[in-house]
Amino acid sequence: MSSTCPYCRETVEESEGMACPECKTPHHHDCWDENKGCTVFGCIKAPADEQKIAVNSAEVLPPPLPRASAYAPPGRSPSDSAPGVNADVAYLVARDGVQTGPYNEPTLLARLNAGLCLPTDLAWSMGMDGWKPLSEIFPTALSMAGAYPQSVPQPRYAAPQPAYAVPQPGYTASQPRYAVPLGAMDPMGDRLRFGRLAYIGSVFGFSFVMGMMMALVKDMEPVLILLLYAGVFTMLVLRIRDVGHSGFLVLIALIPLAGIYIGYLAIAAPRGYAITKQADTGMKVFHWCLLGILILVVVGLVINGVAGR
Repeated sequence: MSSTCPYCRETVEESEGMACPECKTPHHHDCWDENKGCTVFGCIKAPADEQKIAVNSAEVLPPPLPRASAYAPPGRSPSDSAPGVNADVAYLVARDGVQTGPYNEPTLLARLNAGLCLPTDLAWSMGMDGWKPLSEIFPTALSMAGAYPQSVPQPRYAAPQPAYAVPQPGYTASQPRYAVPLGAMDPMGDRLRFGRLAYIGSVFGFSFVMGMMMALVKDMEPVLILLLYAGVFTMLVLRIRDVGHSGFLVLIALIPLAGIYIGYLAIAAPRGYAITKQADTGMKVFHWCLLGILILVVVGLVINGVAGR
């Protein structure tokens, strides 16, 4: 007998080999003993499958959340110097005892960047020995924010990739440390777009049409005036919601001084300003124009006062 052992892939000589009693496949004696039987798949002399590993619920469920005072965000870990991100790892996130998720790593980093998650929030994933702050799991994302646009892989469902901004000065607990860069992501993605130009154009256009109708149909003037107020009020609600506030905020416009603030937001504030707290170019130009008008009024009053003496 001279053939090849299916276990070690070496030649089996007649003096050092044996044949499987069932399928007659040649084996070395040592290979047969080490495998504890025939190595041919399906042969009844092959060893039985290994026993499956039992897993209890404690090994797959997240551990209990620690008390709020039981941890503090640590410093940066030397092993996390390279920003490697795995889109297949899912995390549960908890704040004040309330769990959300699961989120994969790119989504969790995007929520950190948008301020929806905080560095002090706790997170847990399969394989971790307990809940840890996000600042400990992703120290690089919090200290090297600018490195992620090129290194974070896109998830399988092609979620939009946010741009990670440079940390902003003046961080407080009530304000996200990393502001959303203008144009990087729409913080009001679930709301109808109704920007400043759309609001101003709609108000003037609707008012012009209603004025023409009042001039043509004198008998319906009270009804048309009511429709005019209702239409302008509806446009103001849409604009305030576009800024990021609740539409009910428009009700304080009935208060004279508060109405000035509502009008200012409707004309000057960009989309999502209530969330991002970032003024775009249009809002800055409006501020400079307002400042110029104020200066001209003050100078005019001063000149008038001097000339009157």
